[in-house]
Amino acid sequence: MTTPRASANQLLNRALDAIRRLRRGSRSVDRLCGFIAHAAAARMRKIRRGLGKGLLLDVGDGQLGYLIGNPEPDVDLVLGALLGPELTFYDIGANVGYYTLIGARLVGPTGRVIAFEPAPRHLAKLLHNVALNYLGNVSVRSEALGDADGMGSFAISSIPGHHRLAAQTTASDRIVGYVEVSVRRLDGLIEAEKLPLPDFIKMDIEGAEVKALIGAGETLRRSRPALVIELHDTAREVASLLSEMDYRIYSLMPGREPGGSHIIALPQERADLRKKIADFSAPFDP
Repeated sequence: MTTPRASANQLLNRALDAIRRLRRGSRSVDRLCGFIAHAAAARMRKIRRGLGKGLLLDVGDGQLGYLIGNPEPDVDLVLGALLGPELTFYDIGANVGYYTLIGARLVGPTGRVIAFEPAPRHLAKLLHNVALNYLGNVSVRSEALGDADGMGSFAISSIPGHHRLAAQTTASDRIVGYVEVSVRRLDGLIEAEKLPLPDFIKMDIEGAEVKALIGAGETLRRSRPALVIELHDTAREVASLLSEMDYRIYSLMPGREPGGSHIIALPQERADLRKKIADFSAPFDP
């Protein structure tokens, strides 16, 4: 016999699926999704599909896609293709930890995940979600990454996922406050804290990607990780910087994201990795 609560959950799940099909590229639908995600967060604690299926996730005021799985299906494709047991995954701009959890599952207990998230509310949810899933292979850090060490002003937006270093803010970010955060060069942080070198880096840091890559230059030359990066009007600078370090750059699902784009950057010498992404990438033209 179906209980009223079960029926309500079924209806909610159908509504979420319908909205998921509609949400691509529409700001108004994205705002509706955010509202529903916030209202539904208390009852939906397991990721429903995709690479994270079954993992526990408290999204807080995060986006709906985290709750139902596959918020960015193209990024899931890259992680599924390139991450595996015993690797070290850096999640730079981890938000509430959706990709941190997936990365921890993919690299397994003998792998490592280093997750970076400076926004205080997201950081708290990230730590909570790591604890919910008893992930002993994850280390969480609160630094923002840049090209110099010091303190920086970090802007808090009323739009989930739009928090960023103050230097990268735009008029559309709807900033509601600022906090001071530690900003570190990844090269220096790895040396000082004896962090494992990355095999794979996911970076989504709202416009600070160029400075973060400059601050990680020695790490990229030493460990030659694969990277998936969300660009924020930084395509030419990112492409030029990575090309100088002998990386080949690819568009991820070209044309799928009119408001932005993801790229995959692979070391020139890693033909084996290029074969793994051939079905869902194309040469990048900034």
